[in-house]
Amino acid sequence: MADIYIGTPPQKIRAIFDTGSSNTWILNAAVKRINGQAYDDKASSTAAATDQAATITFAQGSLAGHFYTDDLTFGEGDSKVVIKE
Repeated sequence: MADIYIGTPPQKIRAIFDTGSSNTWILNAAVKRINGQAYDDKASSTAAATDQAATITFAQGSLAGHFYTDDLTFGEGDSKVVIKE
């Protein structure tokens, strides 16, 4: 688990990493905030919605939404790594 930052300006999100997934799943402001954190695409000047719908089904429950692209930052200060959309 670690803090990551998404968007411009960066929005801090507490992340749990799933190394078995090819996508980064982030809760947005339309769902219940966890620990006061949720990504708000409208607050990011670099957020871009895609036409691709996202759906995944688990043994118990499912997830659905749309894919977005945005900047992703790991770390802070001089040692941060920024992945541009």
